Amino acid sequence: MTNPEPAHRAPSANETVGSLVGEFMEEQRREQSAELARKKPGTRSPLVLPLLAILCLAVWIAPSLMLPRAPVPTVEMLDHGARMTLYLTSLQVRQFHDSTRRLPATLIEAGADTAGIGYTRSTDSVFELSTKVQGTSLTYRSTQPDSVLLGNARLRGVS
Repeated sequence: MTNPEPAHRAPSANETVGSLVGEFMEEQRREQSAELARKKPGTRSPLVLPLLAILCLAVWIAPSLMLPRAPVPTVEMLDHGARMTLYLTSLQVRQFHDSTRRLPATLIEAGADTAGIGYTRSTDSVFELSTKVQGTSLTYRSTQPDSVLLGNARLRGVS
């Protein structure tokens, strides 16, 4: 007697494990494909990152390469500078007078810079120096104390 029903064979343990591993692997591939599709909406040029790095470096370094702005001289600074110039010129004229016992005929003879400075001799020992600051005349007379010329800008050792 033969059995009319075909025999159902029970799956072996290896086949069950193999099918589970296959399903697991297929699921992993689908997840990786979905992850890549989600992460890669568009491709980026390989030059973007280096260009951004160079741009950031340039922005960081640029301020140190720029020259600082020179301060705008105030009227007080110009006046102080002119007074100091007249004072230093008077020292050169006095030094010339002390060494030669006469005043120089010109500031050039005394070795002084003559740019913007007027020089007048009154006697053999009295002279005047003058200059202009912003249209205002400034005069030094050798008969006055240095402190009158220097005003607030006094130097140590100057009367």
